[in-house]
Amino acid sequence: MFMYYLTKCTDSQIMKVLRHARETFNYHFSPAGGYWNGTTWKAFMKWRFKADIHSCCINSDSGVGILSRKQAIGDSTNTMNLFFEFSELDKHRKEYLNLISFDELRNILT
Repeated sequence: MFMYYLTKCTDSQIMKVLRHARETFNYHFSPAGGYWNGTTWKAFMKWRFKADIHSCCINSDSGVGILSRKQAIGDSTNTMNLFFEFSELDKHRKEYLNLISFDELRNILT
């Protein structure tokens, strides 16, 4: 029934119907601009909840996430973004992803 309803709507109406109540999915508002770069940050952040995994994210263009079982490159997190909302990530990017510079990573590893 829902799909039938969508076939009778204009594109504008469909976008309003499909908009999630908790987050805007329009990728044009992301740091990638008009280039869609997925939502891999959600997978990275999910791994950051595991206590036996160390992780950090190099702060460059779209970021480079690093996970390790051996190298203490960053502690796990217990952040409160359980629904992985981009608006929350945007507010707390450094803490959620453990953003560090390449030089900081080099110092940690040497």
